[in-house]
Amino acid sequence: MDTQIKPFYDTSAYGEDEEMSQTDFHNDLIDYMALVIRLIFANQVMGIFKSINLYGDPLTPNIPKSPDLMAIDGVLQDRYHENASYYIGPDNAPPRFLLEVASDCTWPNDVGDKVQVYQRMAVPEYFVADPHIDPVWTGYWRQQGRLIGWRLNPYTQLYERIRPDAQGRFESVQLNSWLVMEGIGNRQLHLYDEFGEVRLTSAEAERQQRLVAEEQAEAALQHQIAAEKQAKVERQQRVAAEARAEAERQQRVAAETQAETERQKRLAAEAAHEAALLRTQELEELLRQINQKP
Repeated sequence: MDTQIKPFYDTSAYGEDEEMSQTDFHNDLIDYMALVIRLIFANQVMGIFKSINLYGDPLTPNIPKSPDLMAIDGVLQDRYHENASYYIGPDNAPPRFLLEVASDCTWPNDVGDKVQVYQRMAVPEYFVADPHIDPVWTGYWRQQGRLIGWRLNPYTQLYERIRPDAQGRFESVQLNSWLVMEGIGNRQLHLYDEFGEVRLTSAEAERQQRLVAEEQAEAALQHQIAAEKQAKVERQQRVAAEARAEAERQQRVAAETQAETERQKRLAAEAAHEAALLRTQELEELLRQINQKP
């Protein structure tokens, strides 16, 4: 084949058990997963397709399945592929990841026949999710929760159930992520990276970056305001300290002036005392001389 994606001309041929319409729960989940997976493989050639026909079951080669979402390595994607079909063959590897979203009509097939079909197609990982308010799964399958997954054993080429870890997360080796059903009623499917951070769509990542930038700008503004307040306080403290220093200097000058005044008074008193003493001595000498005259 000259290309991995071929236009599908048989407009009557949906997959043998596919629904023509879907709920908002279904579409929202698929849209989110498509956007997130596209961002995960942003640096690789990876086709992310929603509800296109998939051929390659060796038992029913002419009957397609139409997975809700599939990721195919090495496939260029453009707007002309929206109504295309993918043919697994010698030169066309199976999709690395498939996701079905359960519905009232198709869910028994999602966890039944499709598991065998995708196993025969050698699809490495296959997941089924049920995001509906009232779960559509019944009986045994309802007891399994909102998410079920299978991984192909490379040695036996058989599917093995993917079991959740202690935190309820399902590991996807193909997406290098953990799948988690969470939120109210565990109806929202999210992907987490190996560091435990939720994987975002490009729009969510941009919004988060914008919020982080806004928070950083607000933090910088608050830091600036705090710095200005601190500078004002320090300036006021410095002015107060200078005022106290000036007051102390003036007190010191006043004290020195007072001390100098008192010293001058003391010197003047001492000089007056000495002058008085000298006059007294002079008078005594004069009287002595007068008394000595015949």
